[in-house]
Amino acid sequence: MRTRGEEPHLVAELASRLRPGGAAFLDLNPEGEQDQRYRTVFEHWETGRFFSLERPEACRALHLERGRICAVRFMLDGEVWGFYASLDHDLLPFSDDTTIRITWPRSARRQRVRRFERVPFSTPCEAAFPDGSTEPGSILDLGAGGCRVSLHRPLELGEVIELTFEMPRTGGATRRSAAVRNRGAAPDGALVYGCQFADADEGQPDIEYHVARALAGHRAKGAAPVVVLSADEHDADLVRQALHNTGREVVAAGGVLQLGARIDQAKPAAVLISSGLSDLEAADACLLVHRTQGLGDLPVVIYGGGDTAQDQARAAGASAWIPGPAQALAVAHLFPDGGEGETG
Repeated sequence: MRTRGEEPHLVAELASRLRPGGAAFLDLNPEGEQDQRYRTVFEHWETGRFFSLERPEACRALHLERGRICAVRFMLDGEVWGFYASLDHDLLPFSDDTTIRITWPRSARRQRVRRFERVPFSTPCEAAFPDGSTEPGSILDLGAGGCRVSLHRPLELGEVIELTFEMPRTGGATRRSAAVRNRGAAPDGALVYGCQFADADEGQPDIEYHVARALAGHRAKGAAPVVVLSADEHDADLVRQALHNTGREVVAAGGVLQLGARIDQAKPAAVLISSGLSDLEAADACLLVHRTQGLGDLPVVIYGGGDTAQDQARAAGASAWIPGPAQALAVAHLFPDGGEGETG
């Protein structure tokens, strides 16, 4: 995720695009260890003077003085926006004030979130089925477009379930309708389903915000992602599942042109290439990567295709060949930890 620095011109841009009632997160202690982050909404604003936010019920007991530094973050057209400001009035405990007014920021920043990017997310959930029954389960990873969930009940591809789970630091449960898109088995005997969220569900800002924060924190540590080049979007999910315990981010590329953009933006640790590409042979894609300036030593792993593909991978100078994306952990030792890992 490429982070644009705080820029004054972005403040005017966000003011022209915001609408009253838009969801936001107010952090009343952005530089401290004690978490004071609350969900709120924009009520109104006067350009150049102040923003007015709904006062969350959860912070009614707080006594905060005018001038206290705070941070506001929110989603807008697929981007996470944020800015620092200060309280424009004293916030008294249990007062009749239903709004929190903050000063107009001098600058803002924004981060682009790719829709299908996912992060590790281990939390209990409840799954509700069309027949009215429910079952406890676990969310294994999470993105704006969907998640992986572990359940014991057999489900059919295309079946729609409702998942309820708690988002970190938002103080409430999120309920999402999800369609089963793929399935597999976990070592403990449970069934693992790759699910796609319904676009119109509430809870999208919470999830996108969480993903953006998790990715920003992960990349700040310098762990470069792994790019998966495949015509099958589920291959990236299988690689992500295989590398789950490594903390490694996985970025999908659906074609060679997209691969170039991903490599340029993500500074990856490695590239995994499917033998089932529709626009190029995997061996040719491997050669293309290694012939790109600065990428001659980038680990490239080809997967699938049987013995023929294995021989072609060796001839093309691939670092390794594996039977399929689910075996990605077997080559994780090839992935260096360097790189800034920024993506667009």
